[in-house]
Amino acid sequence: MVFRRDKDKLKTCPRCDMKVPEFTEICPDCGLDFARLDKATNADAKRKKLRGDRDFIIMTAKLPYDVSFLKLILLCIFLGPVGAHNFYVGRYLKGSVLLADFVIALLLVIFNEPLMSALGEQPFSAISTILGLIMLMWFWDLLQIITKKYKVPVAIDLDYQNDDFQLNNKIDESQISDVEENNTIEVSKENDIEENIKENIINNSDDLNTRTENIENNDLERKSVIEGESEIENKQINSMEENIVDNKMGNTNKKSKSKNNKINKDKK
Repeated sequence: MVFRRDKDKLKTCPRCDMKVPEFTEICPDCGLDFARLDKATNADAKRKKLRGDRDFIIMTAKLPYDVSFLKLILLCIFLGPVGAHNFYVGRYLKGSVLLADFVIALLLVIFNEPLMSALGEQPFSAISTILGLIMLMWFWDLLQIITKKYKVPVAIDLDYQNDDFQLNNKIDESQISDVEENNTIEVSKENDIEENIKENIINNSDDLNTRTENIENNDLERKSVIEGESEIENKQINSMEENIVDNKMGNTNKKSKSKNNKINKDKK
């Protein structure tokens, strides 16, 4: 139900007065982009009107950001008969009519008798009636301001589409630059990974070389230890053999000496 209610809401196009659904972005009749109203300003419209340039000026009941609702309604209440609220928003023609009406009515009040005698009673009463009817514009404006139907001139920004186009281009360029940065980051990461792999390979090869060198050094040390032990064993064996030979020689010498001693005793 909420969706249907939102869908049934209508808004009025300020350019062609066509009623369209509230969610419509572009008027199907005049092609007005409603988003442009958010950038429209009353100050630009007043400057254009003073220069006599009325192109791209539209009347809208949606107050622009540079028009104060409080200031507008206070001017209408206290200075509405002189058209101050119209001059504030740049509706100079309507403000001038109210100002002229107020001045003429004031003159009629001040110079009532001379003007009545000069113009006559009927023309004077007709002029007074016309001035009173014109003064009703003030009350009508006050009612429209209170009900937020009072229309204010705004100038549509001509560079809106160009700004959007440039903004989109900037967004696209930023996205492209982001993609390029991401690509460069990925490439740098891949290069870092390759360098790390190469370093790991080199480190592994160095480790293998150091390990093989350590193994070779250990083998050499073992060989040298084994050779040294074998030399010590050979030396020990040689020394034992020499000791055995020496013992044998000593025994033979002792035996020969004992024989000689026996022979010498027998001779005696």
